[in-house]
Amino acid sequence: FPGIGVIAAPLYTVQFLPDGTVDIGADCNRAGGTWSGGDGALSIAVTTSTRAYCPPPSISEPYLAALNGVTGYTLLGTTLVLHGATGDMTFSL
Repeated sequence: FPGIGVIAAPLYTVQFLPDGTVDIGADCNRAGGTWSGGDGALSIAVTTSTRAYCPPPSISEPYLAALNGVTGYTLLGTTLVLHGATGDMTFSL
């Protein structure tokens, strides 16, 4: 996550489903929404989320906001890089 560095435990996840929806893990919260794109372009709309309080150092809210700002992606082997206005987020597949 931009400005945070590596997060060892899988607290922040995003799964792109074939039906155009996303399943998101955001620390102690779960979220969902839609995705569209291809050929390096990507748009994610987070439309639902639980609102549990996640104790510090949680980045649940900024993470969901960053997903809403994704504009593209790069797939490098088993690494997915999401690009957006706030910077790049790198995920291991």
